[in-house]
Amino acid sequence: RLPIFAEWLVCRSCNGVRLFAGTRNPALPSHTVARTQITIQLFCDPSLAALVATLALPTAALSDGMPRGGSIKDAPSATPFSWTGFYLGANLGGAWVNEHATVSDGNATTTAANAEAFTSGLWQRRQSGNDFGVIGGLQVGYNAQVRGAIVGIEYDFQGSSATVSRQTDTTGVVAGEAFSGQNVYKADLQWLSTLRGRVGFLLDPMTMAYATAGFAFGEVERSFSLSAASPILGTSFAQGRASKVDLGWTVGAGLERALGGNLSIGAEYLYVNLDSSPISTKSAGGTGLAACSMSSCNFRVTGADFESHLARVKVNYKF
Repeated sequence: RLPIFAEWLVCRSCNGVRLFAGTRNPALPSHTVARTQITIQLFCDPSLAALVATLALPTAALSDGMPRGGSIKDAPSATPFSWTGFYLGANLGGAWVNEHATVSDGNATTTAANAEAFTSGLWQRRQSGNDFGVIGGLQVGYNAQVRGAIVGIEYDFQGSSATVSRQTDTTGVVAGEAFSGQNVYKADLQWLSTLRGRVGFLLDPMTMAYATAGFAFGEVERSFSLSAASPILGTSFAQGRASKVDLGWTVGAGLERALGGNLSIGAEYLYVNLDSSPISTKSAGGTGLAACSMSSCNFRVTGADFESHLARVKVNYKF
């Protein structure tokens, strides 16, 4: 009994696919077959025929010169995805920030009126506040994959619109006069940068979870102002401002998913703590009670502790 065979072929002349069925006699040469030809026209679309040709695994040619399809078991295995390599990307998210600080008279020689303004509570010493802002920037890093584990390092830099602001209404007696005042304290995060290590593991070949920790530094601009008024002495005003790069630390966690090719997308949370050494604000002038000149209207900020909670999405391109 002769074996029955069936095979399909890409037909260039008919822009379709031909199906051949028939019998082959093992005693005769391999190209000698009895076959029945069925032509299946795939909408006469050359692109569809080309697609079939791409998926086909070529074997020996038939006697008419057209290629013969192969079997799926002959297909080469796909190269597994690897996280190893350098990457560059962008991030965007939100920053929930708060700060605690102590403000005092920063003059070299404190006037009696300035000292009494603080001791009476007209000038608020302890300042704190919280707010929300947008943060976004760029990151660059390197990952190394060791089986199911990932280790790496990342540096990022981002601008910020996050501002801590607190306005407090106060009262106090200065030079025998009862004053009502308004304190305004602000701490603006101008930019933030971190340098962190990352350690993670694969949830599947295309998804990793990781923890991260490292150093943080950023520029924080702080300002303090007081406006006060009394029925007899009238309105007084003083303010100061200073900007400084604060150092600190950060810790967080994230998830990242490879999209295929060289792109990946992820979500990340970071807690950032920036500690400031004591600073004196630069005078911005004043009138009335403070008797300010451009050199005598300074404030000293100590114990500043600027905290940020960052939640952001990231897109990376791996080289």
